[in-house]
Amino acid sequence: MTALANGDVSDGRALALGLGVVSAMLPAVVVLMVRRVPAWVEWGVLAGTFAGLMLLVQGTGSVHSGGLIALVIPVVWMALYERPRQVGGALVLEAIAAFTLRRADTTAHLVREDVRLVTVFLAVSVLIAWATARLVGKLARSERAAQRGQATIAAIAGAARQIRESPDPRSSACEAVMNVSGAACVLLIESDGPEHLTITATAGVPFQAVQVSRAEPSASVLAFQTGEPVYIGDVDGDSRVNPRLVALTGARALLAQPFSHGGVVSGVVVATWSEPRPAAGAETIHTLEMLVDEFGSALERADLYEVLRRRATTDALTGMANRRVWRAELPEMMAGPEVLCIAVLDLDSFKDYNDTRGHLAGDRLLAALAKSWSSQLRPQDLLVRWGGEEFALALPGCDLPSALEVLERLRASVPDGQTVSAGLACWDGSETIEAMMSRADAALYRAKQTGRDRTVLAVEHTVPEELTRAVHADRPW
Repeated sequence: MTALANGDVSDGRALALGLGVVSAMLPAVVVLMVRRVPAWVEWGVLAGTFAGLMLLVQGTGSVHSGGLIALVIPVVWMALYERPRQVGGALVLEAIAAFTLRRADTTAHLVREDVRLVTVFLAVSVLIAWATARLVGKLARSERAAQRGQATIAAIAGAARQIRESPDPRSSACEAVMNVSGAACVLLIESDGPEHLTITATAGVPFQAVQVSRAEPSASVLAFQTGEPVYIGDVDGDSRVNPRLVALTGARALLAQPFSHGGVVSGVVVATWSEPRPAAGAETIHTLEMLVDEFGSALERADLYEVLRRRATTDALTGMANRRVWRAELPEMMAGPEVLCIAVLDLDSFKDYNDTRGHLAGDRLLAALAKSWSSQLRPQDLLVRWGGEEFALALPGCDLPSALEVLERLRASVPDGQTVSAGLACWDGSETIEAMMSRADAALYRAKQTGRDRTVLAVEHTVPEELTRAVHADRPW
């Protein structure tokens, strides 16, 4: 176009043909930018481009005025798109094209001058191609690393959210580490007193609560004690490897990454792989450091939530559930098809016991009573401290005769020679919780009124309103 504008056309036919060939190659160049094609197509486009450029140089007569520099374009082009074989081919074609154009020039000059010029020209092209390939390779590696980093950050964010929302954050943490790191299995190991670490959750292998002594040689112990990650690319012959953990996981490579609660190291995440990984340490450590920072705080929040939940649902003195648990679980029991019996139990003369022996002795009696009774009940039974010395018991799937037998067994196991009175009611299938509780409470009232130290069955009909008010008022016992 510059030659046309300046009237510097020496061979109009060659110029027109060159423009046509180069224009025909442009769509192919666009296709090569966005998709892979067969190798012969790339070579064909490359050869066609050189042919078109040779015609343009010849048509403009610019062999001596810098026109040969256009022959560098295909070389740079192939270097930009990381085609190393085509770059080599382009350099060969460039040398042939430059030498051919020089020899075709009508100006008298020696062959050795053409060889020297083409050699220098080719050397400069090689340097340009090498620098371009290096730059493109570096940019491509940076882009791939950035993509991996973004994918890792997204995976870590998703894993952290999963851990925070999971009812079992420890198992979720192990699964998250396994998914993000590609490990074959993951162990969560936490402090268990001053002498041991204990596995508290796993992913990829069945859970076993294995204890690890802090005196044993172990990467997990070393990471826990130093607060620094320990990466072992090949466990064979490494003295820092615990044989029991290797036998449990089948590890050939492992990473022990410590995590903290409140700024103090409280455990270690151990990720293991089934094949040696001697060159993967730095990237793996960086990835798990980011994830462990997230779930370390998530586990801390989960533990705090569990403490608060226990305080809200557990009686501090006896360790029993409280009224809140009763109100939450009893409707679920009533929704099932099984028979349901409930009882209200009350220590006899507990005020006198406190007055004569002291309130601390009374507290010890209540705690001992809770321990004794809890050990005799089934997992599905619900025993709660209703208030003071009064307790409520739900026995799902237990009819009246069986429930009566359970109550007599409990009453016979009251510590320190004390006695208990109980009122027992069986749900009629339609009454409300309040109505059923009122019947049991009225039965307890009758047990107290008729001599204490006994169980009384509730009447089946509705309890009169006057009696309901009486049994919920302050009792004389």
